[in-house]
Amino acid sequence: MSSRARSRGVRTSGRGSPLALLIRMKTHLFGVWALLALILCPEPPEQVILELQPAWVAVDEAFTVTCHVPRVAPLENLTLTLLQGNQRLHRKDFMSLAVASKRAEVIIHVRAQRENDRCSFSCRADLDLSLQGGKLFQGSSPIKILWIFEFSQSPQIWGSSLLEFGMAETVSCEVARVFPAEEVMFHMFLEDQELSPFLSWEGDIARANATIWAMEADDQELSCLASLGPVEQKTRKLVHSYRFPPAILELKESHPLAGTDINVTCSGHVLTSPSPILRLQGAPDLLAPGEPAWFLFTAREEDDGRNFSCEASLEVQGQQLMKTTVIQLHVLYKPR
Repeated sequence: MSSRARSRGVRTSGRGSPLALLIRMKTHLFGVWALLALILCPEPPEQVILELQPAWVAVDEAFTVTCHVPRVAPLENLTLTLLQGNQRLHRKDFMSLAVASKRAEVIIHVRAQRENDRCSFSCRADLDLSLQGGKLFQGSSPIKILWIFEFSQSPQIWGSSLLEFGMAETVSCEVARVFPAEEVMFHMFLEDQELSPFLSWEGDIARANATIWAMEADDQELSCLASLGPVEQKTRKLVHSYRFPPAILELKESHPLAGTDINVTCSGHVLTSPSPILRLQGAPDLLAPGEPAWFLFTAREEDDGRNFSCEASLEVQGQQLMKTTVIQLHVLYKPR
């Protein structure tokens, strides 16, 4: 500093110096210019992003609704509004500097109820510059749908655990206390063969009915996969296939003359395994499996139209199965 400047008492530094005043003035003008630039050339909320996490929510579980605007200015003039349908769910502004210094985002957590199922959610962004002489800019997110579900119980397979070879049997797979029941998907298999079930619903119960055939005498696995949204559950049941053709009942003569000796024989079918126990009407009971039953009698006139029956019993997987074969005798006699 020159002696001339010191003699005049001019300060060149410090808060009261002309240099400091000039710096403060420039800073203030810069802030004003920046504010004017934002008002005159704002950045509208052109992209508004709404996220639902997760998209499928179990009843009584919490889900998160998030809305954010990647690029918007000035942030302190922004308001974000979350909407459920046409109703306001939450509103957030960024007027305070502490909030405005953060990103343009709002996050809320909601507990799912059945009435929220398939509700639409959206987010509206309002950039209001009317107090600064500007205008209102608005942007909205695409609508997103929330799916609510309840799937707490495992599916159950209903139907006989025994399946006779060559015969059709109806089986069903059922899920109780499920919501929404009409959205449940079923896949049913008998071993590697996929079945074509018929679906039905009743209240909170979803059901799939299918028809199965045993193509071989063996143990086969019947499985059912039920799925709803992100959840799937599978159950299995073992089905035992068996062969049990009816017993063979024979008359030595089906149209004998009166006074003829007739032999009635009942034997098990060769395909039946294990061999059945046979009981022929009019013959002594046999306790040995597979042993034929028979008896001999003399046909009389009153035997015309008489029915003979043979009952075959077979134990399969602890269950007693029975089949009856009937044959009718026709006796020829001279008219009186």
